Amino acid sequence: MRTATTVRPTWLHTGAVQVGASIRGVVYGFALLVAVPQAWTAGKPLVAFLIGLVVLFGIIVEAVTHIHGDHRA
Repeated sequence: MRTATTVRPTWLHTGAVQVGASIRGVVYGFALLVAVPQAWTAGKPLVAFLIGLVVLFGIIVEAVTHIHGDHRA
């Protein structure tokens, strides 16, 4: 019979996850602060809206994943 075990992540894995989250945050911030206004001023409101939607979706997925991961442990 197998029992549930908890595996503690290594410091390398924890660091990689934190760096990945930071990079995704920079990408989301760049998209919201640079790409959306650039598309809007270029006369492409639909593109600006779609970029905003993709960023919002990404942030929501990050939040849900983070919350779900916290409850799993």
